[in-house]
Amino acid sequence: MIKFDNDGYLISASTPGEDRWTGTNNKRPDGGLVPGHAYSVIKVAEAKGNRLLNIRNPWGQFEWDGAWGDKSKEWED
Repeated sequence: MIKFDNDGYLISASTPGEDRWTGTNNKRPDGGLVPGHAYSVIKVAEAKGNRLLNIRNPWGQFEWDGAWGDKSKEWED
C-alpha cells in the first residue's frame, strides 16, 4: 500500500457492519470508526513496525481517539 500511495493512487478503505450511529443520538462506537462506512485513505505509513493509515470519513463528526490517534502517546518518541 505504501508503494501505491507514493505512486499517487486513490485508495479507499471500509469497515464491515451496519451504521446505526450516523444521524442518531446514539453513543458513538469506541475509538471513532463507524461500522459500515467508507473512508478515504489520506496517507499510508509504517512506524515502529506498525502499519498505519491516515483515513478520513467525509461524513464524520468525530475522530479516532485510540492508539496512534492525533493526541496519542505513540507519537511522542
